[in-house]
Amino acid sequence: MPKYSLLFLIAVALFLHLSPQLATAENGPEPGACDNPALTDNGLFTIEFNGITADGDLVTFSYEVCQVSQEGGPENPALSHWSIDLLQIDCLLEGIDLEDLVVGGTVDGEPAILKVGTDGSTGFFGVKFDDLDEYFDDRECHTYTITFDTSVLTEGYTLGTGWVDAVTKAGSVDPGYACILGPVCVPEEEDEPEYACETAFAHGGEDDSTCFLDIDELTAKRWGWTIGPLDEGGYEFDLYAGAGQCDLTKGTYVGALHVLYSDGAATVVYLLDDPYELTETHLYVGNDPLPVDRQGNPTVAPGQYPYQNELDPPGQDDVYFIEGLDGEIYIIAHAVVCGFESDDPGTDPPGDGDDPTEPPGDDPDPERTCETAYAHGGEELESTCFTELGFGNWGWTVGPIEEGSYTLDIWAAAGRCDLSRGELAGSVTVDYEDGVATVTFWVDAEYELAATHVYIGDAPLPKNPRGRDTVAPGQYGNTGESVTVDGLEGDIYVIAHAVVCKEAEDEAEAEILDEFEAIILEYIRQWP
Repeated sequence: MPKYSLLFLIAVALFLHLSPQLATAENGPEPGACDNPALTDNGLFTIEFNGITADGDLVTFSYEVCQVSQEGGPENPALSHWSIDLLQIDCLLEGIDLEDLVVGGTVDGEPAILKVGTDGSTGFFGVKFDDLDEYFDDRECHTYTITFDTSVLTEGYTLGTGWVDAVTKAGSVDPGYACILGPVCVPEEEDEPEYACETAFAHGGEDDSTCFLDIDELTAKRWGWTIGPLDEGGYEFDLYAGAGQCDLTKGTYVGALHVLYSDGAATVVYLLDDPYELTETHLYVGNDPLPVDRQGNPTVAPGQYPYQNELDPPGQDDVYFIEGLDGEIYIIAHAVVCGFESDDPGTDPPGDGDDPTEPPGDDPDPERTCETAYAHGGEELESTCFTELGFGNWGWTVGPIEEGSYTLDIWAAAGRCDLSRGELAGSVTVDYEDGVATVTFWVDAEYELAATHVYIGDAPLPKNPRGRDTVAPGQYGNTGESVTVDGLEGDIYVIAHAVVCKEAEDEAEAEILDEFEAIILEYIRQWP
């Protein structure tokens, strides 16, 4: 862990001691009914919103529910079911009900039993995860996802996050209620890029980090690290997102946590790399390895950390200044990080090496820009824009196509199906003969394919799990640079979607100062 020059540390410490108005530790939300994670009012469970992933029309909300230890109390019953309020979703198309909106869900990656309606045992209306007893045979945490099909929403709207109610039911104990972040209708922003959010924690290296899973007094099985003990000095720790089970090979390096501990005060700076952004930070600094909850029990739930901040709008840095410390300290630094381009941020770190645990080096790969792209039939084949079929997303279904060989153009970033706004990125060949169709992608030299999705069928559009037309790429049924489908007859339709990337045209200016000094100097410039 590198240490900074004594002169620089003294300058930063002096500046921060003289500038308390810059400290953000006091600006976070007070613990209460709408924390994230939220503690149910019966004290048995915490519910943490872990972000949204989007794949075309399909939007997935992710949660982690943990059973809370009750030291000295009766054995907690297992969670039988829990529900999320859907009453704030008021932008459904006419004739559509909420059962058409909810298309699936998972528990720890396995298909979940979901029910939409009023729960008979609590009288609560919403979407319910049912028959969960088997998952909570011990006190631990589990991950739940709910997937919504936003194509059934009124044009111009999508699903975002807002405060909604949730309820948990465990045995004969009274239901536990909480205010959580959940799905609400929000105006859709034109051409807004898809991104995903993920939980992140600071890691202090092998010598100074203890995984939560290795601490016997904790009953909630969640990943993350407590760092310490630390003497006074300056430190830099890596921030990793999505490192489930504390396995760095599963995680993504997203930035660094800088710590200056001097004269009984700690300055803690979150600093993320592009393209990642912070939406929330939760911080613990103290003489013990773990904070305690309101009952005085050790906890690692971020909503129980003493210092919290919600960044609106999101940003790449956050700063805390904490006084009244002495002796050796421990740090737990949690964040919600957004900016991932896929629904699996844990396997593709932005570094330039083969080791996924290594942060970016001094000579990273050239910065890339990526765009959504679709095949267009040109003058030879008919192309129908998704917007003409009542969808908000752009792209084309090409057809009807008779047997033969054809070449389609790949257009990137052609929002609203306007070719004048797009960029020609390559071509797609379609070879259809004797009931067998092969679709192959070819991109120009400056591009590379980051993802592909192909639909081939006898109808203009594929179907979602509820049998409704969809244009969500995740529902096309085929991936790969070359896709073959047999058993076809008659005319067919093709949708070919891709994510294409190329080196950015403008390289960032060389950094004169290192990142930590730069952010501190920016605050100094704002100091009256």
